[in-house]
Amino acid sequence: MISLRKHIDNYKDLGGEPARAAIGMPEPVVSEFRAVLLAIRQSAGRAVAHLGVELNREITEIQKALVEPVTAGLLTATGGQARNELPKWADRALSHHQANQREVREIVSAIAGAVESVGRRDKKYATEIGNLTVRLGCLAGENDLAVVRRSKV
Repeated sequence: MISLRKHIDNYKDLGGEPARAAIGMPEPVVSEFRAVLLAIRQSAGRAVAHLGVELNREITEIQKALVEPVTAGLLTATGGQARNELPKWADRALSHHQANQREVREIVSAIAGAVESVGRRDKKYATEIGNLTVRLGCLAGENDLAVVRRSKV
């Protein structure tokens, strides 16, 4: 059984007000906070796997800091740590996606250049084949073999 004096000491700070930081948080609140941290870990891994590993490690450390009894002060501190880590992860994820976009643009530009080059080459060959066809048509009507030989078909 807890003594009245110990009970008062646990719930009063020096100013006579309840010491909220020393009061253990209700289990449903702590459980929900832990569940949110777990959801963050799992979601980060699904969004950007290799970046999720780092956030997962940071959130795991935050979860380990939630030792019993979980006080309001501890909950606030660990919540602050989580709030600090999430923007860092978001910045890394944004940089990763922007780098991927640049790479995709470069690949598409390279493919477009190759297609354009093939198109120009094909047009050149089509013109040359058309000219050859015209010359062959002219030679087909020629009866003199010497003229055909000189045409350097």
